[in-house]
Amino acid sequence: MADYCVGSLTPVDYINTQFSVSGSFSVLFENGTYRDSHLDDVKKAVRFEIEDTATTIGATSNPRLTVNLAMCSFNEFSRTQGNDEVVTQTVTFKGLRSQVD
Repeated sequence: MADYCVGSLTPVDYINTQFSVSGSFSVLFENGTYRDSHLDDVKKAVRFEIEDTATTIGATSNPRLTVNLAMCSFNEFSRTQGNDEVVTQTVTFKGLRSQVD
């Protein structure tokens, strides 16, 4: 949220308000083990790593973005079931906040 000073057209600061992290990911469906382990109503930590292997920084490094979520709930599961196609599963997650952690 922009914090404006009286008589100014530009904000003097930006104040953080509500923020949430949620999303989904898809993987190949092999059996029900993956589905059961993510929909058992137990909160889990999640790490996403994205790396650009086509770009080199220096001699051997690649640009990388890592997102760590200490606690997530997995709340939706869906699976494709078309004839003559690869079966995939999609899991939806929401990042949670803990006052203690």
